[in-house]
Amino acid sequence: MSAVRIFSLARHTSRVAFRPAPTAMTTRTYASIKPEQYYYVNNQDPSMEMTDITDRAAQTIFWTELFRGAAVTLAHIFKEPATINYPFEKGPLSPRFRGEHALRRYPSGEERC
Repeated sequence: MSAVRIFSLARHTSRVAFRPAPTAMTTRTYASIKPEQYYYVNNQDPSMEMTDITDRAAQTIFWTELFRGAAVTLAHIFKEPATINYPFEKGPLSPRFRGEHALRRYPSGEERC
């Protein structure tokens, strides 16, 4: 089957390869194109006027801040929650914790630190 495809491809390319050369009437001469009709295809230099510089800087800062805000939002969405379900889960207690906070006094009535 592939031999048939190669043969058919060769048959079509032979017609393309042996086309007659274009005549002078069909070719386009570039002497007839005026310089105003040229297309400038290279990157143009950005304008250095103060308003254009300010607009470009503001646009850059805007997009930077927009993406930074989106990154913070996505990071916050996928972050592990730091809270616990209090009545059912209780956090670890310090070994120094001795129970209820109370104002202790010496036997003389003076407050302890």
